[in-house]
This record gives sequence, C-alpha cells and structure tokens, in this order.
Amino acid sequence: MTIGNRSLRAVARAPFQLGHYRALAGLACRCYDPLDSALRYLTGGGDYPHCCRLRTPTGAVSPTLYSSHDMSTVNEVFCRQDYLARRDLRVAVDVGSNIGISALYFLTRNRTSRVYVFEPDPRNVARLHFNLRGYEPRFVLEEAAVGLDEGSALFGVEPTGRYGELLGHPGAGEDWPGQVITVPVRSIEAVLERVLALESQIDILKIDTEGTEEDLVRAIPAHILKKISTIYYETNQPSPLHGDDYRFHYSCQTNRLTRRP
Repeated sequence: MTIGNRSLRAVARAPFQLGHYRALAGLACRCYDPLDSALRYLTGGGDYPHCCRLRTPTGAVSPTLYSSHDMSTVNEVFCRQDYLARRDLRVAVDVGSNIGISALYFLTRNRTSRVYVFEPDPRNVARLHFNLRGYEPRFVLEEAAVGLDEGSALFGVEPTGRYGELLGHPGAGEDWPGQVITVPVRSIEAVLERVLALESQIDILKIDTEGTEEDLVRAIPAHILKKISTIYYETNQPSPLHGDDYRFHYSCQTNRLTRRP
C-alpha cells in the first residue's frame, strides 16, 4: 500500500527524518504556490502537465512536470536540497538527469555555472531540453547512460520516466515490466576524464541511476577523485566510500561525500 508516491514504511519513518522538515520549509520559501505544491507532493494528486514556478538565486523558473513523480523530484532537489550546491558553483556533472530538474537547480545557483548532463531515456531527453531552454550555452547533454564500461546495454523504460535503469546482462530485459530499449553507455572514468579535459575541477558530481550508484562511485580512480569536491549518490542504506579522502553524510537516501581539506 502507498500514500501518494511513498510506501507506508517510508511514511512511518518520515516524522523522524530532519530532511522532511527541511523540505516543508523549502516548499514554503521556494515555491510560488506552496499549498498547491505541498498537496501535489503529499497526495500524489493534481493535473499534469503542470508548470511549477520556483524561486532561485537567478530569478523565477517554471519547469514543466509530467506526473506527481516529477513533483517528488522538485521537492527533493529544490525544496529539500538533496544536492545542496553553493551559489559559487562552477562545474557540476549530472548523471541520470531525468527531465532536467537537478540540472536546472545547478544552473540557477548563479549565472555562470556549467553542467555536464547524462540521460539515456529519449522521452526524458526531450523534456529535459524543454525545461533547460535558454540555458544551452551553459550545459552539455550526452544522450547516454553511464556505467562501468563503454559500449551499449539494455535499458528499462517505465511510464513516469523517473525509475528507468540499466538492465545488465542480455536476458535481463525479459523480466522488465515495461519497454526495453538499447542505449549507448559511457564509462564513469571516461566521462569524468572528458569533463576534466575541459575543466580544472568538478565541484559536484551527482549520480542517480536507480541501482548502480555505489558501483560507479567506487570505480572512480584516485587521480580523478582528487579533482572532485563533492559527490552525491542515491542508495537505500548509508554507503560510505573513499573514507580516506572524503567526509560522509547520509540523509533521505542521499549519500554525500565532501572532500577533506
């Protein structure tokens, strides 16, 4: 059983997680219509598509949302600030950008930040382009998944666009309940090497790939880690990595590694 887009277990845990109170405060100060946004988030209701008007350091933005799941993403990124970025952000790498909500967050911290975006779902890519219109000089999109190796792989697509994932071995698609497509895959090492050929430093690396996050972060070589200030990645349980180089924090399924001085 679910309430809105959340399981009963998640709802029961929510009062004990500080991040959810931060999200409510964020709804109040960052959404132009906080009551409507709160109702959409809490109940999973409302009509879609829906333009959600948000306050940012560079002015108002109005990303188009296509389901209540996208409203959940807005809550996590803009209101709860799961991928908190300072206003002096220079370079972010967004792996698994979905419809561009997280990329829009990074692009609106200031007027000069640059974002390298990776998203394999063609429908999400079209929606991402629409939500990031006007920011083209400051973001680079590659329509590809990010994995451990270069090549191609099966990718499971589902109706909301939020939970698609690489399916791994060739027979995996037989168990996927939705559409299965073949997508290009770029290795995490190659992706970061290419960005660092253009940039001296990566301020934020964000990874949300519905299951492979820990493997990707673990695979980043030491010489690349030295040039990444903060890493965000999603897991269901705390998953501290690279402890010699980074301080670790976990909240609301988001791991944060912050480079030690």
